[in-house]
Amino acid sequence: MRPHRPRSPLPAAHPSPVDRHGFVRYRHWRFYGERGLAGAEAAVWVFGNDLTVEYASETLAQYHLAYAPDGRAIRRVSAPRLFGTRYPSPQPFLRALGELAWRPALRLPCSAPRRRRAPCIDQEPLFLLDNERAANEG
Repeated sequence: MRPHRPRSPLPAAHPSPVDRHGFVRYRHWRFYGERGLAGAEAAVWVFGNDLTVEYASETLAQYHLAYAPDGRAIRRVSAPRLFGTRYPSPQPFLRALGELAWRPALRLPCSAPRRRRAPCIDQEPLFLLDNERAANEG
């Protein structure tokens, strides 16, 4: 087990592409930034318990994080603050979906452990080259 290291007192930027739904990924979580920036590279800033999503020095969203006892894993996200930006999506939110609970921060499922590959088997050559034929015949 690694010793607990306190988080850096300085903010750290983590570049992350914005997916087609407007979310960026950070430590097994998806955080909403802005749908109008799909495909762009946003910056995820972490300072203490606060996470900020920025694009071109403009704040898109801020979240408050609660960490697990190990100090690395994010346990809970609360107090999302979404800011109006100059990068709106051409497609507004649909009113019918307004009745559903929309969550701007989503925990991603844990990835399954990778299966081990079977050991490689050497394949015999299908055809002998001319110099190999001469060696076999002689």
